[in-house]
Amino acid sequence: MAENDQNMPEPALKYMRTPEESRDVLLSWLREDMVFFAAGACHILAHMFLLLNPNEDLI
Repeated sequence: MAENDQNMPEPALKYMRTPEESRDVLLSWLREDMVFFAAGACHILAHMFLLLNPNEDLI
């Protein structure tokens, strides 16, 4: 049985920043959502949330 392409994991290299995006922060931030978040934006945004909201209750 052939596997569906939608079930295949995508290679991480697909989401690497280009040299231009590495030099220009604005270009990095303007990337598509999937690419932006795959490159670690979730960690950055979570860290900033915790810095800005130090008294939030964490579960």
